[in-house]
Amino acid sequence: ANTALLLEAANDAGKEFGATTGVLTTTLGMSADKAEQVAMDIAGAAKAMSIPPKEMLADFAALGPQLAAWGPNTKKVFLETAAAAKAMNMQTSEMLDIASQFDTFDDAADRVGQLNAALGGDYFDTVQMVMATESERIDMIISGIDATGRSFGDMGRFEKKRLAEAAGMTVDQLSKIANGNRDLYTELQRYQE
Repeated sequence: ANTALLLEAANDAGKEFGATTGVLTTTLGMSADKAEQVAMDIAGAAKAMSIPPKEMLADFAALGPQLAAWGPNTKKVFLETAAAAKAMNMQTSEMLDIASQFDTFDDAADRVGQLNAALGGDYFDTVQMVMATESERIDMIISGIDATGRSFGDMGRFEKKRLAEAAGMTVDQLSKIANGNRDLYTELQRYQE
């Protein structure tokens, strides 16, 4: 019955399903059978997270090439990031854009330095940020803010603006990350496998 529901969801998202399998075969070099199974897994995770499979498959097709550097872990990293985005009321692409600011050592060092200066302490480590997955980077930002002993909501307007600028995002984005539904985020992480 579960397979039938997934097939129905995939049929509803025929174009997106095809685009996803296309990314998986051409960008990641998967066989057609393996690509179809991964696309079905993504559709299944979408349903489990109450996200329309058509939407998640379209996101994967659009973002897959950006995530291809993760190789065989591409699906896992995508689903982790999608779960974080859902819990924080953001788009997956928006979450990836934020996290990608830590992809190179130089960029990460700059951001980490700015974040530590904005928070007034040594809360972030450049090497850890570079080595982390996209969703782990978001976790680190949340943990860094928490480690100050202050909540984002208690910060003044200019402190919020400075911290958001240091993190390379808008105050709205940082507010969503800092105030996101962490219980939902933790629950949704189990759909990454």
